Amino acid sequence: MPSLEETLRSLEGKVCWSVIAGRGTGSHVSMHFGKKIPMSRPLKNTKLTEEERNFEGEFGLFIQMCSWRLEDGESVICSCHSPNDEGEEMLFGLKFIIGKKLLSAKVKNVGKDLDLLFEKNIKLLIFSTQMQNGYHDYSVFHTGNFSLIVGPKGHVAYETNEPT
Repeated sequence: MPSLEETLRSLEGKVCWSVIAGRGTGSHVSMHFGKKIPMSRPLKNTKLTEEERNFEGEFGLFIQMCSWRLEDGESVICSCHSPNDEGEEMLFGLKFIIGKKLLSAKVKNVGKDLDLLFEKNIKLLIFSTQMQNGYHDYSVFHTGNFSLIVGPKGHVAYETNEPT
């Protein structure tokens, strides 16, 4: 079983080609990295791009029930509390990640906070805040292989995956 740190190192050097968030998802964010793997059943959601409906990333990150903030080194671009309707601050800001290579992914402290550094000094900071069982902060997955799920108090669970 790979560690969270080893899995995140596998994401380094990969380009983020999809960021999905917005109205109806709250502060949840789904990101896809690396090779585009065809889905066995394409999605029908017309709000997604053709690429997002038909492919998933070789690696992915799903930010679920935790706080996060996106910065450019000089200012805060958006956060989990930004308005997330079409054209609003959250969706506008998250587009800065698309097409950028992930330069480094660092796990910080026992709570498993993440610092992700992308090209052009774009930083995504993820703060693990869950304390209750049954909720997850974020997940890192390798499509068709496994997921590492960070939950309450920095606990990491391992699950095997089947391709969609």
